[in-house]
Amino acid sequence: MSYTFSSTTTDTSGTTVSTVSLDIGPTASPTVIVAVACPGVSGTPTLTVGGAAMTLQVSDGSDECFVFSGVASGSGVQSVVFTATGSAFQQRNYCLWYTTDTITVFGTGSTTAGGQASYTVSVPAGGYLFAIAASTQTTPTLNGSTQTPTANHSIATGGTNFIAADWVIASGNASFTVATSPAGNEVSSAVSFTVAAPPAFVTIGIGGSNW
Repeated sequence: MSYTFSSTTTDTSGTTVSTVSLDIGPTASPTVIVAVACPGVSGTPTLTVGGAAMTLQVSDGSDECFVFSGVASGSGVQSVVFTATGSAFQQRNYCLWYTTDTITVFGTGSTTAGGQASYTVSVPAGGYLFAIAASTQTTPTLNGSTQTPTANHSIATGGTNFIAADWVIASGNASFTVATSPAGNEVSSAVSFTVAAPPAFVTIGIGGSNW
């Protein structure tokens, strides 16, 4: 049981429909988790991966940081298409992970522009957590969280810095804190997943042989 970080990318195409190419792994139709940060979004954005529609699992109150998930179409490098009214001429920032595990949304959390530097989300032991944040701090990480991320992924830097992170959760926690370090005013969203155990193999003895 595991997930794989694919890559990050940024698009500054200046249209309300943003298309980038990201690798979704060698296995056909994996489950993907895509975190997107884009200022200036109006309404509810949509996302497709390889033409398959993803589900928006969480967004912050200021509509800047989003986490989508779903079963993608195809394998290898695929088109990721983010459509959002009001996003023209805005920087779109992406981070993608993929897995062949059976995962189910467990908890979500977010903080909005002008809000707190941290927020909480319910997480299950052995589950996965994915987050994206926009921070005014220089070279931010999400190491201020309850558990240090498995990895931080810097997406873009500038006046606002964009960072994503992922965790394999060590202990279940109804109030797991997600926070940037250094602490600062952030916009961020996160979603946790339970991971189904693989099916057990049963040994059947027939005529003195095991099958």
